[in-house]
Amino acid sequence: TFDDLESAYYEQVSALVDGGIDLFIVETIFDTINAKAALYAIQRYNDENGTDIPIMISGTVTDASGRNLSGQAMRDIDTLQRLLDDGLVPSTDTLTLQAMGVVFGDLLGSDLAMSWVVYRDNAGRSRALSHRDTDIYLFPMTMISRRHQNGSTRRLQSLYDETVADIRPLLPGGKWLP
Repeated sequence: TFDDLESAYYEQVSALVDGGIDLFIVETIFDTINAKAALYAIQRYNDENGTDIPIMISGTVTDASGRNLSGQAMRDIDTLQRLLDDGLVPSTDTLTLQAMGVVFGDLLGSDLAMSWVVYRDNAGRSRALSHRDTDIYLFPMTMISRRHQNGSTRRLQSLYDETVADIRPLLPGGKWLP
């Protein structure tokens, strides 16, 4: 059952924390039920033990017809938009929306030469994009989820284009980039 699967993952989570991990990476996901069970186990462990160990997810996002996202910004943004427009991802499904934010962030990172980091402040830890040793950070994991949960109908292509246009001039040498 799902509960048995989640319990098995919980045991693994506990052992990994005892071993001193500081980041969970849920990867090589062969079905969403296993991923969901692993994520539930991690969240349950964090809740029960007062911890906030960051989580990264490596998976494949497909559109309704089964096409994989390609790493090509225009096509992938269109696919993400269609997932939202077709109502395939409800606004209550934060984990999926944040996974979509990771894809969105990978596209932004590629275009802006930014890399994923763990951002720490007084509020805790968040996954963010950063440009080398600057204080420029983007938080794409929540760029889609918060907008969708708040009922925004803003197009992702517009959000992407505006983000690139706003951030690129702030980057070292960015004002000379196309």
